[in-house]
Amino acid sequence: MSSSFKNQQGYTLIELVLVIVILGILATAALPQFINLGSDAKKAARETLMVALKSAADMTSLKCKVSSTCKLENAFNSLTINGDVVQVLGGWPEAI
Repeated sequence: MSSSFKNQQGYTLIELVLVIVILGILATAALPQFINLGSDAKKAARETLMVALKSAADMTSLKCKVSSTCKLENAFNSLTINGDVVQVLGGWPEAI
């Protein structure tokens, strides 16, 4: 009977417990990285929106500068961009 136990292969209980402990330690080290992903995504979305708004304002300003009807002094002008009328003050789009 003792010879049949020697032929069996597998992991001992101590080896299995050590693997579980190591996996637990690795999980606690990696968990804070995954927790901050939501706030990082929100920050990236805000930054993307700010860049898009600045780009739109820059394009409106450039269109005003090349347009013959848009004056750069401190007076409101109407500028049509893609069928939409944009109010421009001093070459920059009016804040909504």
